[in-house]
Amino acid sequence: MEDIILIKHRVRKVVIMWFILLFEFVIFFLISYFVLVPEKLQPIINNMTHNYLLYFSYLSVLAAIPGGYYFYNKKVKSDKLSFSIKKKSKLYFNAVIIKFLIFEFAATISLVAFVITERTEPLYMFAITFIIVLINMPSVFRFEKDFNIEEKKKIKNLHIDKKKDFQPIASEENNANCYINKSEILKF
Repeated sequence: MEDIILIKHRVRKVVIMWFILLFEFVIFFLISYFVLVPEKLQPIINNMTHNYLLYFSYLSVLAAIPGGYYFYNKKVKSDKLSFSIKKKSKLYFNAVIIKFLIFEFAATISLVAFVITERTEPLYMFAITFIIVLINMPSVFRFEKDFNIEEKKKIKNLHIDKKKDFQPIASEENNANCYINKSEILKF
């Protein structure tokens, strides 16, 4: 029971961090778009430094997406069969944090390139990174899938099995579809 509470707590922490990261992306975008670059975007300047910064921002996003997944999978698959559920939840927490930090780096570089060069191309890279983070919402289901939690070890109270956890109220002859939780029977 203690493992279940710990896993729910850790996954809840990661989800809160995910929401904070998305909120941070939106705030950074709004600040850079409306405050730091208030005038209309300038025509393309052929400054070599700006071009290098643009290429670096493109490269950082293109490297961060597979890199984030690579480090996540490497961390998750590091001998995942021998760990207890507590250690697996801690490993999941750390792996998700590393993946989000890599994505955040790429998004920040894209916004910096946008502010300095005043060109819209880095915003496309920022949008790609934002969508990738949006798609990767952490959950208990992903935790179970990534660590191959067996059916016996499924996190209880999150997956209700009607036949295991509930008993029919009426007899089978009445074809009753009403069920009561076994724990409710014990209370009487």
